[in-house]
Amino acid sequence: MKVNEAIIEVMKDVGAVGKGDHNTFHNFNFRGIDAVVNALSPAMKRHGVTVHPSQIIARDYEHYTTDKNKQGTACRLVVEYTITGPEGDVIHCVAAGESADTGDKATPKAMSVTFRTALLQTFALPTTETDPDAQVMERQAPRPVTGEASNLPDFRGMMQSATSPDEKNAIWNQAKEAGAPVKFLDELREIGS
Repeated sequence: MKVNEAIIEVMKDVGAVGKGDHNTFHNFNFRGIDAVVNALSPAMKRHGVTVHPSQIIARDYEHYTTDKNKQGTACRLVVEYTITGPEGDVIHCVAAGESADTGDKATPKAMSVTFRTALLQTFALPTTETDPDAQVMERQAPRPVTGEASNLPDFRGMMQSATSPDEKNAIWNQAKEAGAPVKFLDELREIGS
């Protein structure tokens, strides 16, 4: 069986992988690397398919300091993966990923993101979620924001005083609803981490 045929057999066996993990800070559901690998691994073994990173095509590191004076690293990667079938023939896929961490985990986190993306795209794994195109969204006119969110309440101070993940999440959502710029929202996320 050729690699493309084996991939199709894996796809038939696995079906959908739901968004069972939850990000409490930003309040969204997602499919983590563990859920994707756990869903695929038995079918990949059964059909003789392996996946491994074969080349880092691009990498970029950015060092930053949080408002709490923590040093962090952002990592962006583009990785080529090799998918091998039971007969030894291969195909390649390329996936990008990024992460940020104030410890020593920025690169492993970015590798996990690229691996998850490569698996999701190679095996075209659907979710159990409703297709976002099934709903029509009405948008309000954008609210003007001047300077660096100068007309907003003191969300930085509120975030620094917050004690629970739910409280931090609520503050971040309030800032977003108030029209805070993306850079400001990213800064709030760092303060709350």
